[in-house]
Amino acid sequence: MIVNKIVAHQRENTPLRSKLKTLVPTIGIFFTPLPLREAFLTTEPQRAISQRRFVAPSFNGILVLLDIH
Repeated sequence: MIVNKIVAHQRENTPLRSKLKTLVPTIGIFFTPLPLREAFLTTEPQRAISQRRFVAPSFNGILVLLDIH
């Protein structure tokens, strides 16, 4: 899981940036792992993100995905 790799990278305190930090320099620190797979599977029936080929997920779609508990 990518978030677990990021948390491990942060704990190592290395001067190198993680792949996510390279792609999104303004991203903050992750304190806990996020259940992103479960959140994705929960929102998939309503949003059909995996079925899209030419339309990227909207900001609100990603926000809803991250807000699932």
